[in-house]
Formats: sequence, C-alpha cells, structure tokens
Amino acid sequence: LTREVTDAARTKMFARYSLVGALAAAVGALASATPDLLAPAGLDQLTGIKAMFVLYALLGLLGGLLYAQIPRRRPTSDSGSTSALGPSRNIVFRLAALFSLDAFAGGFLVQSLLALWLFEKFDLSLSEAGFFFFWSGVLSAFSFPVAAWLSRHIGLINTMVFTHIPSSIALMLAALAPTLPLA
Repeated sequence: LTREVTDAARTKMFARYSLVGALAAAVGALASATPDLLAPAGLDQLTGIKAMFVLYALLGLLGGLLYAQIPRRRPTSDSGSTSALGPSRNIVFRLAALFSLDAFAGGFLVQSLLALWLFEKFDLSLSEAGFFFFWSGVLSAFSFPVAAWLSRHIGLINTMVFTHIPSSIALMLAALAPTLPLA
C-alpha cells in the first residue's frame, strides 16, 4: 500500500485502511448476535455458533483466494544502498522497542478474555456482548482518522504515546467499574 501514495499521504491512507478494517470487525462483532436471533426459528444457540464458525471459515478461504489474485510486484531496487535501514537505524530500533512494549501491555487483554470477563461480571448474553463490541469497534474505528489528523499537529510518536496512556488507564479502571455502562 505504501507504494500507492506519496510519503505525505501515507498516514492518512493507513488511517482509512484501518478505519475500514475496524468497521468490518465491528460488524463482525454485531454478527455474533446471530445465534440468539435464530433461536425463535427453532435453532439452538450451539448449532447457530457452529454454523457461524463454518461461515467464518468459508469467508477466510474466500479472503485467501482473493488475496492470491493480487498481482505480484517485483521490489524496486535502490541505487546501491548497502543497508536496509541506513541512517534511520536508531529511529527504527527505538520505534521497535516502543511498539514491542505497547504490544506486550496490550496483549494482556485479548477480546475473548474481555468477553469472558463481561459474561462473568455483568452476566451479558451473546447478543449484548456483540452489541458492546460493535459500538466499541465503531468508536475505535473513528479514532484512526482523528489520530491521522492529530499526528500532523504533534507528530506520529506523540500521537501514539499520548493517546495510549489515557486509553490504558481507562482500561485498567474498567476493571473496578460496578456497572456495565460505567465500564
């Protein structure tokens, strides 16, 4: 994707790319209510979940087939560059350290663990959890264009750091919330 836009437009392009992906994930979360919606038609919840799993697998295969149709491009060669990173080496290493710390901390809470916590603490149904993750996904999706705009004013690293800190604090405080709306 980076070959398709100018350097100046790269952040905005990735924001749009992430927005579309996050909205698709939010719709997928909303689809998790399907087994509950099929119950009035006489389909039990477990059968509905199994059917959704098969559908998800088929969509994954379709996505793989579509991906295989993308034409391959040969990498463009630079004019004799001896190092892949060159003068950016220190910046790349600092970013890699920052991203690994972020991934390590964020990796403690995967969506399935959060769903289990919501089921146990607030006795959510599958439909309610899907609704919860749909709206959290929509809010998350629209943060990408905001982050792209913000990065033009305070820089990419500052945008990441200064938005992750309040987000992480809010996530920690959610564990102490006595009600679902407050969480």
